[in-house]
Amino acid sequence: MKKTSKKKRSFALTALLVLFLLGAYAWYTRPVTLPALYPMLKPEQCTQIQGYYEIGMQPEQSKFTITKDSAEFERLWDLFYDQSYRRSLKDLLPRGTRIHRTEEDDFQWTVDVLFEDIAFPDGSTGSGTILSFTYWYGTFELFFDGETHIYRVPEPERWAAQVLAIIQ
Repeated sequence: MKKTSKKKRSFALTALLVLFLLGAYAWYTRPVTLPALYPMLKPEQCTQIQGYYEIGMQPEQSKFTITKDSAEFERLWDLFYDQSYRRSLKDLLPRGTRIHRTEEDDFQWTVDVLFEDIAFPDGSTGSGTILSFTYWYGTFELFFDGETHIYRVPEPERWAAQVLAIIQ
């Protein structure tokens, strides 16, 4: 009788652990928008978008700058601001060196978003490149306030190509 009780208790604890882990996974990878992630970043405080891109095997990166009063600025801002992001479990693992064998149709880009007078949660303020998005051959990273996180987006190839079409 005592063996059965121990088995039941062990099974119940295992089931609770599995439910807890599934719940933690669902919470960690839930879709969130940029305003939910960083509510202190207001579109009106954004001053400029700049960065670089590389397509295929071009010899060097192409730089771009988009001013706030341009149509490209609004389209690019909307692509980032309205997107839903899901944190990846890869984010929990240490990052090492990465390499990629470039093909003709491959591309990568980095988009830096410059802001003026952003109030951070710790009470400090900052200006300059506060937010940075990087698409590196299929991997999407978001950099904010000294931290880089790996995110997933719906239809990542299509979305990354839309961003590339605007910044070219």
